[in-house]
Amino acid sequence: MTFNFIRYDQGQQHLLPKNVAEWVEEDSLERYVSDVIDHLDNEGRLDPFYPDNREDGRGRPSFHPVMMLKVLVFGYCIGIRSSRKLDRLLERDIAFRYLAANQHPDFRTISLFRKNHREEFEHLFVEILRLCREAGMAEMGEVALDGRRVQGDAALDQNRTREQITDEIHDILEEAAEVDEAEDDEYGPEQRGDELPEELREREDRLNRLREARDRLNATEQQLKEEQAEKIRQREQEEEESGQKKRGRKPTPPEEVELPEDSKANTTDPASQTLKTSNGWKQGYNGQAMVDCDTQVIVAQEITTDANDVQQLKPMLETCEKVNGKRPEKALADAGYWSKANAQLADEQTEL
Repeated sequence: MTFNFIRYDQGQQHLLPKNVAEWVEEDSLERYVSDVIDHLDNEGRLDPFYPDNREDGRGRPSFHPVMMLKVLVFGYCIGIRSSRKLDRLLERDIAFRYLAANQHPDFRTISLFRKNHREEFEHLFVEILRLCREAGMAEMGEVALDGRRVQGDAALDQNRTREQITDEIHDILEEAAEVDEAEDDEYGPEQRGDELPEELREREDRLNRLREARDRLNATEQQLKEEQAEKIRQREQEEEESGQKKRGRKPTPPEEVELPEDSKANTTDPASQTLKTSNGWKQGYNGQAMVDCDTQVIVAQEITTDANDVQQLKPMLETCEKVNGKRPEKALADAGYWSKANAQLADEQTEL
């Protein structure tokens, strides 16, 4: 199978120096990352990152996925996650120029590659774990689990109720209609006039985020209705089996269940949640990591918006088993994970 890629050869000869491989030390991190990605590619473990083959061969050649992965993985290894910073480093940094073989994808290309391969990066995590096990690491003897509340790219004061969001959407749409009418008078109904002003681009982006925040609140309310309907079904089933009506007030019909008045969603990052931390409140996420105690290899990871850790022990053990093929012999976690229900998760295979 052939692909229409820009030719990518890290051994490409140059006048000075002879090739980019001479720019980095043999025992450097960038060379190690390069060798690991090459090994995974040679064994076909990176196939999900390859695009579908076009039979007609048309289209502009794309950057090689192996090169893009090396740049992203190395950047993440040294704590650089910004696509714009990676763009600059591909121009200025010897390690990145070596990994990219002097090619220079811009920040939009880097960001789009990451967005388009979100699920494939989960696959890469599993493949690297498998590689660690082949090397005798991450044997799943003793692991440690902990969570950390991470500040999202959002502010606490951007949380809105559904009514506030609806009013703001209305205001934006009214303003947009007035702007459209004014521009029709200025440029004519058939003329664009010029590129969309920055303030209008920002307004459209904000409108999309407001709609996303409103949809999240609507989805939460729908979930509450479905949970209430399930409670009623269970109650009716128990009454039918016992032949007696249950005492107490009848449950609220699902269609009458509504969101609490103080329910809010963030209009900057609708997926984030308000979380209480030791340093106060944060608008963000709860990152979970399970680590092999002997080798410090991360064997399972997850991101959640649950405010506490107590609900994360069971899913993290399940993720660990799914990714590694077995549960650990011993799992360590702090008191934030303790509950009577979680204590029942221990079995002959895993000591908690």
